[in-house]
Amino acid sequence: MSSIFSAKKLKASANGTSNASFSSGDQGKATQSIPSQSSTELTRSTRYKVSRLIAAPQALRVNDGSLKDALVDSSSGYALVVSLDHVLVWKYATNDSIPEVATFSYKPNEYSVPAKAVLLPSLPGSKYPGLVVIDAVSGRVRYHESVVSAPAVGFLNGKELDLKLNKEFVDKAEFVGNFTVLISTSAKRLFALHLADGAGRPCLSKSEIQSSQRSFLGIVFGNNVYDMRNYLNSSRIVALRSGRELNSGMRELIVQDSDGNLSLFQQGNGSVVPISSHNIKNDLCSPIAEIYPHIRLSFRVEDLQLLASQGLILLASFDKEPSTLERYLILFTISVDETGVSVHSSYRLTSYIAHGDDKNSLFLPSPYSTAFVVSGGAVVLTDVPLSLSANELHSRKWEDFVRFRSNVTILGFGCEDQTDYSNASCIAVSDGYGLLRVEKYSDDAEPPLELEFNDSVSLIKSHIEQAIIFGGEDVTELNPLFFDLSSGLRLLSDDVQEAIQLTVAEILTSESRYLPSFVPSLESHLKKRFTALKNLAYYVRTNFLEYIDEDIKLLVLNSLEKIAIAKRFYGNFNNPDSTDFVETLEAAIKVVTGTNDGSAVIRDYFSKDVTSILDVLSAFLGQLLNSDALEKTHVDSVASLMQDVLAHAYLEIERDIRYSCLGIKSYSGSNINPPISLESDLFFKVDQLLGRFGSGNADQLKNADNEKTIIAAGLAESCYYAFNDALQWNSKRPESSSKLEISKNYGLIYDETFKNWVTLALLANHQESILTLAEFFEDFETLCMVLEARRTELVSLIEFARENEKPEFELNLEEVYLSFESYMNKFGYQFAATMYEYYISEDKLSMAFLEFPKFKPYLNEFLSDGRHGDVSWIKNVLERDYEKAASTLIAVSQTPNQNYKNKMLELSIAKLSIIAFAKGGNDASELLRGIKVQMSTVNLQQMIEEELSVFVADESNEKKVSFWKNEFSTTYLKSHKYEGLQPFFARYMETLGEKYPLSIPDLINFLTLVDQKTVNMEAFFYNAFKLIVLLKRESYPVSPRFIDVAERIIWLRLLVRNDWDSISDSSNNVILERVHESSLFKTVFLLMNAQFIDTSALSESLIFIPFGDDIAKLFSTRLSDDDVKLVITGEVNAEFDQSLQKAAKDIDSEQASLDELNKKYNLGEWVKSIVSTVS
Repeated sequence: MSSIFSAKKLKASANGTSNASFSSGDQGKATQSIPSQSSTELTRSTRYKVSRLIAAPQALRVNDGSLKDALVDSSSGYALVVSLDHVLVWKYATNDSIPEVATFSYKPNEYSVPAKAVLLPSLPGSKYPGLVVIDAVSGRVRYHESVVSAPAVGFLNGKELDLKLNKEFVDKAEFVGNFTVLISTSAKRLFALHLADGAGRPCLSKSEIQSSQRSFLGIVFGNNVYDMRNYLNSSRIVALRSGRELNSGMRELIVQDSDGNLSLFQQGNGSVVPISSHNIKNDLCSPIAEIYPHIRLSFRVEDLQLLASQGLILLASFDKEPSTLERYLILFTISVDETGVSVHSSYRLTSYIAHGDDKNSLFLPSPYSTAFVVSGGAVVLTDVPLSLSANELHSRKWEDFVRFRSNVTILGFGCEDQTDYSNASCIAVSDGYGLLRVEKYSDDAEPPLELEFNDSVSLIKSHIEQAIIFGGEDVTELNPLFFDLSSGLRLLSDDVQEAIQLTVAEILTSESRYLPSFVPSLESHLKKRFTALKNLAYYVRTNFLEYIDEDIKLLVLNSLEKIAIAKRFYGNFNNPDSTDFVETLEAAIKVVTGTNDGSAVIRDYFSKDVTSILDVLSAFLGQLLNSDALEKTHVDSVASLMQDVLAHAYLEIERDIRYSCLGIKSYSGSNINPPISLESDLFFKVDQLLGRFGSGNADQLKNADNEKTIIAAGLAESCYYAFNDALQWNSKRPESSSKLEISKNYGLIYDETFKNWVTLALLANHQESILTLAEFFEDFETLCMVLEARRTELVSLIEFARENEKPEFELNLEEVYLSFESYMNKFGYQFAATMYEYYISEDKLSMAFLEFPKFKPYLNEFLSDGRHGDVSWIKNVLERDYEKAASTLIAVSQTPNQNYKNKMLELSIAKLSIIAFAKGGNDASELLRGIKVQMSTVNLQQMIEEELSVFVADESNEKKVSFWKNEFSTTYLKSHKYEGLQPFFARYMETLGEKYPLSIPDLINFLTLVDQKTVNMEAFFYNAFKLIVLLKRESYPVSPRFIDVAERIIWLRLLVRNDWDSISDSSNNVILERVHESSLFKTVFLLMNAQFIDTSALSESLIFIPFGDDIAKLFSTRLSDDDVKLVITGEVNAEFDQSLQKAAKDIDSEQASLDELNKKYNLGEWVKSIVSTVS
């Protein structure tokens, strides 16, 4: 019979030399100890550690897909892997990274089903294990008594036999002691392979102890028996175990299938005979069927192991929900004897949910206190009961898990018992990474960790710490572990957030158990802390975004930025150029932390808690900037240092972590944690530093490539971002005193300085970064500034460019216009309004009115709000809408606080627009009359201002107004103590001084109250009457009652301000002379000369003349409150406040004075006489 097997001895590497020393075994009873230097740590927690063993053949480092199965035998310290045509065996418990490898070849079968291989305990007198290799399809068995001598002597020690399979394949082979290997097939046949005869001499024989469980039809039509795709979900044998020792050297064997059939056999005297068989499915499902009603539909036993007690622990699975691919894993504690099965407890694994295609196995190494559940690419560790007592069975179970990355192919597993030198463990054989050891620390190895948080928080925190210390993007290819949390975990938001907070605090304060207590290299220590928090940010993004609120994201971000700033600052500071600032930094640290001890203040601070790093840097900059001895070179050095720190440890992290990683696009308004720009006044100090640096290097801030320009631009960009970020966060908060304070402090600096920051950034060609920031913060004015700067530059380049250069510049200019349009499309009217406002303020109206015709509706909306009439009329004129242009200009001319010269210009253009409108055949008379009145009031005010200015020529405006207040209100207002009217008169003077337009009521009151000794009073009264006539003639839209009351007030003051005592106490000739000199006579003369008074038809005169009893009738009753409001403010609906009440009192006094004069001198007759004389 020709053999399908061959064996040879190989090195793992052609150039390698073997110095492997093989330890003798004790019939496979004890686990071989792995040397301490033989592994690389991959992760650890307080409960377990995962490491990679260094001893692995070259075939395990390639990951080419050729390897199909693997096995680890801890009793011998050997492992093997199986391909489709050979088996490799090597000693893994060694320091030799290139172990000696024995290769056993076999002929591949046509169905690509790999062979089954079993390592056996060494025979007496040998220290090397034996090997059984079984062709899974043909059933051909080859037995090698020693894996070392076999390749050396060829087949001399090899024995073969044939299992004679019938449309089935070998799926499981297990050494069960007493020189026996149990073999099961896909048809659930069982063979006992005997490796020694009754005298213990090596031989090879078999016995079939269970026949095929397939039906006859299944055998006849079973053409696809070698299709492995659905085999795991079929009925199959899942466990072959050596059980209790029985009497007379006999041993119990346990066979379990996936359907729940548990069979007991008795082994001894070279034979294996059945004892009993039980179907335990119903026993297992019934107790929990109420919780999982669908359990029986998909229930499947996966594996079985012996407990330390007489019981068994059984692994089973079932669908999480009917017809889903997710499956729950559950452990049952049972006991079995000839009479039946007892189920003592069940425990569903909560940290991991299996997939329908996963192969699930159970390992229970000594001391049998921790089960290792292997499922797909994960190993779940959990406590198991050490006895069948109620306390043990129902005690709370600890559970945790280790996962492998999806691209890591696990070929097989094994386990190791706990010894005096090693812990219980599970070893995974991976294709590409070698042997991966999951080691459970002994329960009594160290005192239990006293935690201040619950088990859930502890579990989450443990996985976070492992991920950020041992994982991360930098080590992904080096570490085969997958640190993301299992989808099967049920997490509570509060637990997740607490775990993150604890982790962050421990790293920021350097109290994490994963950080070294001794720090030889502080820069390396800071880098490790920085990397951990950076990894945390990415871990949070992958695992926790649905569980955490924005505050936790901000906590992670802020903490990362603090450690990054500390790392970058210390790295730049710790060089010879920074020695001048050591004392300043030490002083800053002492001020902030309150410490005065220790000589290594800086090292102590940066190696421990750096939470206050922002305050430390603020104090550091503050002390430098306040120093009188600070030299320019020092300013430049510190500016360069801070620019580098903020660029890499602040802006870079905001971009990469805040936005790209954590997705914090904007703030919600409910945040407790503010951005770091609000945690201290650091950025105020940075702005001051920028100001000092800029003033000291003003002549160099012109060239974009200049180092000083780059530094200034970097600082400016950081300030722009920090202040915008602070104000954005603050704007989302509810109203409060702190919100107002932040708005005031940060808003003031921002409004004063942001244009300088943007300008500096543009000097260094940072257009793109500033545009990006401005777009994010929706800072539309800055967007306009940057785009307009670029547009202006390109227009200039095109103007002076060579012909061959112009197309590129023109294309770039088109891109600028497209950018404007894209922002208008994105932000809509809000951006467009800001753009129009910007161009109006820059006096570039053509850009606002002509360059963006497709967005004309935005322009119309912008100009329709009434706030931009000073420019919107231009658009009206361009569109030949002269009526609207005139109306707009008239409305603009009425706005307060406007120079009357501007008002006259606006009215003049309005008049021209009306004339143009009238040429089109339109009736514009009403508009023209209105403009005529307004232009007359402006001309009148200009005349008044010029006449008053004669007395204080070439004086400042402030002195001029002060003089007017004193001189022109002395005689009448002050002498009569008209304190209610004095404030109004003072306001008129100030308005005149500022050249702002006075209203019609203001003009009438001013003209009638001004001092008569120093000005031509009759001209003032005449102009007051003239204004009344103008209102009447032009039908100006004022209240008729206002005209009546205003005319009454003019007559009141004209009559009361003449010296009647002097006029009447004279001879006739003198009286006539004094009448002619009176302001009353001169005013009447001017009125009649202007034909405002017609003596032939007084009732039709434009000005009413109070004759005879008219004065008594007119002035004997006081003005109503509404009349006072009209004559002072022009508005009857104005509030009758205290100032108006006082003015009304003074007007009452004026009327009382007139009434007294009338009674004494019969003023009506004097008026009648004067009119008669004038005529």
